[in-house]
Amino acid sequence: MWPSERFDGRVVLLSSLLLILGCKDNPGGTGDDFAQIDFRPGTYDIYEWTFSQSDSSGQMIVLARDTFAVTCAATGEQIDTLTNLMRFKAYQIRAPLDTMSVWYRSDAAQFTEVAYAAAGYTPPVVPVRRRTVGRIASGIVGPSVLEMPYLVRLRLGIQPENGDSVIVRDDPRIVYKLPLTVGSSWTSFQSPFLETREVTGFQSASVRGGDYDCAVISTKLPTMDPSLEWDDFVSHGGVVLREIRLRIIASTEENPEVPVDTLQGVERMELISRWTDH
Repeated sequence: MWPSERFDGRVVLLSSLLLILGCKDNPGGTGDDFAQIDFRPGTYDIYEWTFSQSDSSGQMIVLARDTFAVTCAATGEQIDTLTNLMRFKAYQIRAPLDTMSVWYRSDAAQFTEVAYAAAGYTPPVVPVRRRTVGRIASGIVGPSVLEMPYLVRLRLGIQPENGDSVIVRDDPRIVYKLPLTVGSSWTSFQSPFLETREVTGFQSASVRGGDYDCAVISTKLPTMDPSLEWDDFVSHGGVVLREIRLRIIASTEENPEVPVDTLQGVERMELISRWTDH
């Protein structure tokens, strides 16, 4: 965990979990309301994740890259008294047995995360290049894919979780409040802190996985850090693209309260391909 960080504005590149899910082609013209979310079992969506840090001189300190798959693995599942759930799983392409599972409840009004199993929750990523600058010398842990962006988790000091137990959320997380219309907003969850989401517009996004008409959803954490927010570009099938930039005040282990440099962190997820097993 870094001792001091400052948000430096959001930057989203048009051309990706809150939620990184597969995307349906041609969901409708830009500006259309999204009345439903379409997820299909057996569809695999492949995302490239990159994370970099540069020092104040522009010298690259860390460059990490990995590829992840997300699939709707099953529908109609039950956990305790929760029925008719959809189960998604996410994993690194190079480590397909190390899987995170998340269960969702879907109806005409909203798409809500209700439970998760954290095996493979924060898989290791081997940096392409690294040199030591203060606390940044520690190893890189991969993105939480179906959860918050990696940089946001670091900013909030959220620790990695691992284990096979299924955890039912006391405060289910509303990922999408339907229909998605410009100006619509909702509280995603309130525990352990407040997270809000708002549809700020409709735009076209061009990524390596195709061209999509998307709703732009802004996520904020007003009780944790009012300046911290990020945008997801969401088609009828889920997030297509996400990019976050954060300025990070670096320190040393010996003097954690004394800044030694200001670093620039960039995290990006992009849909690069989609295929089905049937």
